[in-house]
Amino acid sequence: DSKDLAAPVAEPTKAELEAFYTAHKFNYMTPQTREITYAWLNPADLLDIVDIDEIQIRESYSLQFDRFNRAEQRAVDRLVFPSMAEAQAARDRVDTSEATFAEIVSERGLSEADINLGEVSRDNVSAAAANLLFSQTKVGVVGPVDSILGPALFRINAVIVADNTPFDEVRDELRTELAGESARRLVADLVDEIADELAAGVELEELTKFDGLQVAKIKFHLNSDHPIAGYGAFRAAANAAQVGDFSEILDLSDGGVFALRLDNIVEPTQITKTDVGLKLV
Repeated sequence: DSKDLAAPVAEPTKAELEAFYTAHKFNYMTPQTREITYAWLNPADLLDIVDIDEIQIRESYSLQFDRFNRAEQRAVDRLVFPSMAEAQAARDRVDTSEATFAEIVSERGLSEADINLGEVSRDNVSAAAANLLFSQTKVGVVGPVDSILGPALFRINAVIVADNTPFDEVRDELRTELAGESARRLVADLVDEIADELAAGVELEELTKFDGLQVAKIKFHLNSDHPIAGYGAFRAAANAAQVGDFSEILDLSDGGVFALRLDNIVEPTQITKTDVGLKLV
């Protein structure tokens, strides 16, 4: 930083600033700006007006029980042998580092995909295998044990503990999700009615009669940070619009809809030296 310099950087003189501005005028231009009026029906603005009762929330929790209550699992590979003796011999080779589990799999003419069982719970394997696998808390090779397909070695790749989340901890999350779904349905139900209004020649400003629909203006350009300018569909429509175009209802990626009207285009202009002076220092 500045403490590492042998001498401080000198302040630029007025003449240096003038020369820099003259040489870099193209960098000091306002962007082309499209003055747009838009109507936006955003599901997020309807969350407080949709009715979600406690019964719906509890039903959602019940229907998604596995999402919030995960049984203990093991991520495993299973290598089956013709006999328990052969399975034990293979295990001995692994224990003495004579061969790795992967090498034994290859010797049997199998691939990793052939033996992979993924994440299993107690109900997915034999009782004997379940007792063995779920008594282990570390990864590694276990067995031999009688599996559903016969004597086998198992390689535990991950230990996945049970995860139980009670209803009260996710109630608000579920309520928000249900409200979002209901709000998106409400928007979808209103699309045809809004489209009919526009087709009849109603101005965007008159659409505020629809609950939750906002009408506002935006000075849209390349670096616009307005929330609606974050949608690709809006940016595409805003850039393509021409003065006098018919306003049509268009979809947004989150289930919302919008319509816009291009009121004016302001072409780029030079920013004066006075306005950019501080930026040049």
